[in-house]
Amino acid sequence: MFFGFLGAIIVLRPDIYINIGGVLILISALIWSVSLIFIKKLTETDSPVTISLYAGVGMIPATFVAAYPYLTMPNLYQFLIILFIAVTGTIAQTLLNSAFKRGQLAILLPFDYLKLIWSVLIGYTIFVESTTISLWIGGTLIVGASSYIAWREKN
Repeated sequence: MFFGFLGAIIVLRPDIYINIGGVLILISALIWSVSLIFIKKLTETDSPVTISLYAGVGMIPATFVAAYPYLTMPNLYQFLIILFIAVTGTIAQTLLNSAFKRGQLAILLPFDYLKLIWSVLIGYTIFVESTTISLWIGGTLIVGASSYIAWREKN
């Protein structure tokens, strides 16, 4: 766990400065990990689609309250992007719920870190975003540490 956390710190690059985005992503990771535990527990009684529905319906009031002061009518392009995010996010969440129903968290979660690799590759390919060496070093530590934990839990 220490090496995974060290990887996250390297990715955030606190040697430059710690900004609010870095702090918010750490808080998000903590909240997401708690959420995953609840999702795993719900898979004992509910279907993956039902759990995705719970998540979607549950987020509506919270996000509406947070977004209301900034709410504007999206144009067609923005609406299509929002629709794409909604559809792909729902599919991803349902697939994650299905995986949790069939396997152990400690074994499955290292595969969740593939999001980091996919995000970098898609960001580079579509948006021509460049990455720093610290992202690759930190990402390697995160994926390596979580893979080791999964391997250790399996044996």
